[in-house]
Amino acid sequence: MLRLQFAIIPLSILFFFTSSCLVAGQVIKSGCCRTDIKYLSSVDIQAYKGSWFMQTRYPFWDDVNYRCHKTDYIPARSNVHMVSDTRIKKEDESEIVRTGRLTFLQDGQFTIEYDNADALPFKYIILNIVYNEYAIIYTCEDLPPSLHAEYVWIQTRVPNPSQEVKNAYMAALNKQGFSTKDLVPICQKNCPNYGKSVEQHQSKRQRKSF
Repeated sequence: MLRLQFAIIPLSILFFFTSSCLVAGQVIKSGCCRTDIKYLSSVDIQAYKGSWFMQTRYPFWDDVNYRCHKTDYIPARSNVHMVSDTRIKKEDESEIVRTGRLTFLQDGQFTIEYDNADALPFKYIILNIVYNEYAIIYTCEDLPPSLHAEYVWIQTRVPNPSQEVKNAYMAALNKQGFSTKDLVPICQKNCPNYGKSVEQHQSKRQRKSF
């Protein structure tokens, strides 16, 4: 009897298991999504707003083509943020911007729906957050016949955080039982779209964490 073992399957294989136009999960493993994820009891939306910088994440198909990934959240209603996602294309140094809406659901869960995108809103979970330092985001999708696709990304309040902050979010990820070996760093050096407001934003923010 032939025994199949699944460890990590490249992203291209994912499209044989799902018809989604855009799939968040980029690391595919055997079995179903975990059910022991610890949710946040609440999220301070006002503290969450502002600029976040993509520091590292599980493999994403077009990461190699971009650098300087920044996301801005601007509260529009009690549980909704306007989202502006900006990256720099390496080929010609052009600025690529996507806009959309982030809607908080409950217990640290939210969806993001980008304008002019074919994909349906996908649900994400905030695993851990220190509002003036970092946020760890997670999602998972069960795939037939017995696989799951999971995605983790880490945002930080400054483009290039200290080693102390890096150690903190790595420890938080390990505590939840997630692998850190699959994380791919995002280049955040010499970013022309960041301006001079990062340090000002950081100095005004009061430290809060869960």
